[in-house]
Amino acid sequence: MSTMKPAAAGTANKVEERSFTQGKVIFNAGDTGGDLFFIDEGEVEIYTVKDGQEVRLSTMRPGEIIGVMTCLTDGPRMASARTLTATRCRVIPHASVMKTVETLPPWLKIVLKEYGARLDQMNSSFASQSLRVRELQDNQLSHLYYAQLMVSAIANMSEFIAITQEAGKVVVIADLLQRLEMVLNLERPLIDRIYGVLLDSGLIRVEIEPERKRQVIKLQAAQKMTHFVQFVRETKHGAAKKYLKAKFNYKETRLLSALVKFAARQNMPLDQACTLPYDLLKENLQKAIGVPFEEALLAKPATLQLVSLKTNPEAVEIRPQSVSRTVACIEAVLKLKELDDPSAKKKSDAA
Repeated sequence: MSTMKPAAAGTANKVEERSFTQGKVIFNAGDTGGDLFFIDEGEVEIYTVKDGQEVRLSTMRPGEIIGVMTCLTDGPRMASARTLTATRCRVIPHASVMKTVETLPPWLKIVLKEYGARLDQMNSSFASQSLRVRELQDNQLSHLYYAQLMVSAIANMSEFIAITQEAGKVVVIADLLQRLEMVLNLERPLIDRIYGVLLDSGLIRVEIEPERKRQVIKLQAAQKMTHFVQFVRETKHGAAKKYLKAKFNYKETRLLSALVKFAARQNMPLDQACTLPYDLLKENLQKAIGVPFEEALLAKPATLQLVSLKTNPEAVEIRPQSVSRTVACIEAVLKLKELDDPSAKKKSDAA
């Protein structure tokens, strides 16, 4: 809340004194401008809103003036002003400002208007660049960003560290993690955290060597992990964005994973569309996979065309390989974001 105290009678230019509490908005972008504010005490931030996000343009302190950009035109404010501390200002009304401006040479008025227009363009450009820097910083510091680096590195260097066995080429997990540490120059605890997420979500499928009992991943599977990087890109501007917005819950993703495993147990072609009758699932899914079949949990996946629901007879059509990859990517992205924002997990659990 602000308070206003009229200046003493006879004061030149009708100067008024106003006091504002901390966090008080003095004016918003778009408000009618024209008045000048001389800061006597306190601090004021000048900010704008770009793409739904606030961007601070400057911080004004005692002895400085706010409202300059519209003092000549009384047009709409080009930015907003909000107090950072309790603030006291002297305010000169627009009419008083214009009386003084009328005494200036015409060419100086033009210069001042041009200055205001260019300052507005500069503020707009600054706001855009500030958001870009903020986005880069968020990405560079996020577990999701590092996960993309790791996945790309795994896909590219696996061929060079793979060993040949009877069943084909595999990569030893211990060797892989050690190489990632050296190649990416990341701390081992960070690599281990992200690896744990990739493993838990199903993006990495580990096998055990028959003889030496080492954990390994098939070379072909390691090289195909790049689909995760593409999925993350599409969550921002492409098709995958709808999957994250859908906010799948644990039961829904668990059922989809169970259907994939069940199709594999039935020796169905995992790279093709497979039809699983409801009767078969109701009778055998929990026995075989340990997950009960609940038809209602397929509504959201069907809406997003992850699966197709059939009638006469009732059945679910699924492409196991495609669904498995998508579910793994969804779970990995959500888990990686939870590492950066633990509150996201609480919200997800509550939902």
